[in-house]
Amino acid sequence: MADKTIHPFGEADYPLEEDVEKDVKYAFDKKTGTLAGGAELHSGQTTVYDADGDDATKDGTVKSYTDNSDGTVTDNHTGLIWQKDHKDDGATLTWASAIDYAATLENGVEGLTDGSSTGDWRVPSNVELITLADYSYPDIGGGTHSYLNSIFTQTGWNSTCYGYWSSTTVPSDTSLAYVLDSVHGYIFGGYKAYDGGGARCVRDA
Repeated sequence: MADKTIHPFGEADYPLEEDVEKDVKYAFDKKTGTLAGGAELHSGQTTVYDADGDDATKDGTVKSYTDNSDGTVTDNHTGLIWQKDHKDDGATLTWASAIDYAATLENGVEGLTDGSSTGDWRVPSNVELITLADYSYPDIGGGTHSYLNSIFTQTGWNSTCYGYWSSTTVPSDTSLAYVLDSVHGYIFGGYKAYDGGGARCVRDA
């Protein structure tokens, strides 16, 4: 996405656990992956990759989505409603253009028939965006894999872009915003002025 990247677990550059919990506004039970408000956070990983089996046994819950047949997909764990497809007009976007694009979305625009109104849609925060990452690494067709669930269209290498903007600025360098890489499954810092990002917007139910 950009020449400069920030390690997703960097001590100073990635949201601290208490910041994430504050952002989602609910206490998080790490054992069950459930927020006090009822939403669930799951990695989607079910395969064991290490000798003691620890990485998979901490989660093991597959992602669960509903295709609403109106240009949107509902995450059944978080309750968030996502665009099934990202913006695709033959060009990718800067961070500011992605923010502007979200403000134009409503019923009848970009294939949406969901009854939404102007102002309902937004570019997701980095905390919302990382919930899209599916660590079962699903096959999205033709032997191609992506870190987004196959219910979404245009993901990974099959996409006109593979990095999706968040609305969240990187505090240590405000020329950057957090981006989800759907090919590799991690968040990194991308230059806001770079016009190679995509917008996969979200709204509340």
